Amino acid sequence: MTLAAAWIESKDNGNRPLCFASDSRTTPGPIEGVTKVVLFGREDLAGVWAGDYRYASMLVSHLDAVFTASDVMRRRDVDVLHALRRAMASVQRHLTESTSPAIASFQQNAEAQMPERTAVLVGGYSLTQSSHILLRIEWTPSDRRWRGRVDPVDSSEVVFIGDEVKRARGVARQIRSRRAPSSTDWKMEPLATIHNACEDANRRTVGGRLQLAKAYMHGATGAYGFVDPLRSDDVFVRGARVDARAAQEVASNGRLIDLSRYVLSAGAYASRPPIRTR
Repeated sequence: MTLAAAWIESKDNGNRPLCFASDSRTTPGPIEGVTKVVLFGREDLAGVWAGDYRYASMLVSHLDAVFTASDVMRRRDVDVLHALRRAMASVQRHLTESTSPAIASFQQNAEAQMPERTAVLVGGYSLTQSSHILLRIEWTPSDRRWRGRVDPVDSSEVVFIGDEVKRARGVARQIRSRRAPSSTDWKMEPLATIHNACEDANRRTVGGRLQLAKAYMHGATGAYGFVDPLRSDDVFVRGARVDARAAQEVASNGRLIDLSRYVLSAGAYASRPPIRTR
């Protein structure tokens, strides 16, 4: 499983990006370094997933195929809202076919076909709606069915998926309370919540390296890198250790987060100049 989140980050310059963050661990295993924050061929959409790797990877691949299947989709002539609605309809048909293969019943492996709890979030900024839009596709074992919905994102809420969601919401609100008491928006508190969970050795299904990407209001997305100088100078982007050139590029673009520089009163990680990398 994992712990992941999607939220709108409050920024002083007026650009309020939609953020997607997660850890890098999945089960069985556990397995480290799994890429869970997703960037698509259509450049104004990003996403994140939690749960069954088999079905999450299938869903992400299918969504990317839908988003890049035609010139109008790739060029973003189809607004984000309509693109996500088309994708949800396509995915629902795909899931029905995938879980009901046209083979004899004695050849089916019912246990392998039954997903574990899984959720996928994909979103971006809709120009027609003047708001961020989020597609959520989810399987819950109790319902034994896939559910999908496309909704605007509420800037005062965080969408957590994965393990111990209720606890994560409480931790995020507690961290946010260290800022102005009247604050109803979010900065990097959800990311700090995931970071805290990764550092907890008792949480075996959450851990590894942090991952973060943002979908901006001007129709672009970008992945962020992380460095923890208290441990090493290695830079990780979407769970993968990158070389010196990539690390320097991430830093030069202002997309390198120093995990040792979180400021509670600001609700964000303090900015830092580009670092020297090996």
